[in-house]
Amino acid sequence: MFKHALTHDVAYNSLLLQRRRELHRLIGMAIEELYAGRLAEQYEVLAHHFSRAEEPAKAVEYLARSAEKAASAYAHAEAVAALGEALDHAERLPADGRERRLLDLVVRRAESLHFLGRRQEILDLLLPHQERVERLRDPSFTGRYYFWLGWAHAWLGHRAEAAENLSRSLREATRAGDEALMGRVHRALCVECTYSGRPMDEAVAHGRQAVSLLERTEDRFWLSQALFALSYSCYYVGDFDSALDAAARLDALGEATGSRRARANGAQMAGLTCATRGDWEAGVETCERALEISPDAFETAFSLACLGKAYAEAGEVARAVPALEQAVELASKVRSRQWHAWYKALLGEAYLLDGQLDKAREVAGQTLEISTDLKYAWGIGWSHQVLGRVAQGEGALAEAERYLTEALQALDSIQARFEQGRTHLFLASLAHAQGKREAVAAHLKEARSLFMALRIPKYVERSERLAGELGMPVSEEPAR
Repeated sequence: MFKHALTHDVAYNSLLLQRRRELHRLIGMAIEELYAGRLAEQYEVLAHHFSRAEEPAKAVEYLARSAEKAASAYAHAEAVAALGEALDHAERLPADGRERRLLDLVVRRAESLHFLGRRQEILDLLLPHQERVERLRDPSFTGRYYFWLGWAHAWLGHRAEAAENLSRSLREATRAGDEALMGRVHRALCVECTYSGRPMDEAVAHGRQAVSLLERTEDRFWLSQALFALSYSCYYVGDFDSALDAAARLDALGEATGSRRARANGAQMAGLTCATRGDWEAGVETCERALEISPDAFETAFSLACLGKAYAEAGEVARAVPALEQAVELASKVRSRQWHAWYKALLGEAYLLDGQLDKAREVAGQTLEISTDLKYAWGIGWSHQVLGRVAQGEGALAEAERYLTEALQALDSIQARFEQGRTHLFLASLAHAQGKREAVAAHLKEARSLFMALRIPKYVERSERLAGELGMPVSEEPAR
């Protein structure tokens, strides 16, 4: 009886509206009582019934819980939808406490939008509520609001707005004594320094501060994010030992908490670092593991980029190119211009190594344009580096010298010491082709000195080997 869906609909629609609402309320209450010890199993069902019962307080409660449950399972699209519905119901809450509940839902929705790569939507969501936030006069909440506002601006490449809002967030979090939020902001500033042309040592300092603060809290997710940022910034500097140490701590945290994102991030940074410093087999294997456990499209794009870089370092260019092409394609879908620029930079070098000079020049030119617009100094340096190597490969030595010199200046401005060393090696080869013997010696000496200071034996050996090939042995110096 009453098994057909149409029969259900007719029976349901024949009820008076008030009776329908009352039935939904009673069903919701019955489920609350029946599943009192395991309500998480029924959040979505409870949200459905209390929404239709026109019980806004309970509807908001269970929609918010459903969103939290979805977000913890990386189902951020579902979280965004649930929070949108919760916001509709929150408008009908009693005046007392309504604004705070509304703003909490808005900020939580911004967080899930971030993980979907929908940063412009974050700005569109948050900005209309700025007056409400200021009226609240709660430094901890104000800090959360300006954190997501600043973080969205950072991802969109709005440098001045990112700096202004993240600074405000840090001031408010400090006023509130909110160490978890302070740690989040330092984590964001670590990455923002990486993209905004600030010295990389400043980025590393923010990363270390973020880890130190978040270790004193229960916030394991943002601690994992801080460890990732620290590893990433150390990698940019060329402090590969510290990058690997942070990656190992991140992997251990992921294992302890069951976080696929943390484990993937740890594997990404460990694999990328190993491959770059010359441990190619370990680098490729670890990057492949990162790809296998990636929780979403954003991390898949980064895993593919790391794997492509690892293949390129191992000399497997035929495998590097398609991996990096996939990373670039995915990055355009998750709407991150900085990451898009970084992946394109790696792809440009892969094309160069594959002998596809026209494609290498095209992609490096695109990367340079994006990076210049974003004031992304590392991308500018890398693009000039690739363009210089392409020019040298085509015999345009003066053009190559101009590009490589500009690369060195950009990388020097942010203290990206490992890439400075690599650029000196390229300049040494170029100077040899130009017959500039003194310049060859100077570049080789500087490269070797940088690699020794960074404790990268394989690149010290590479410098010495190149010196021998060019007939210009460098003087022996003790390791630092």
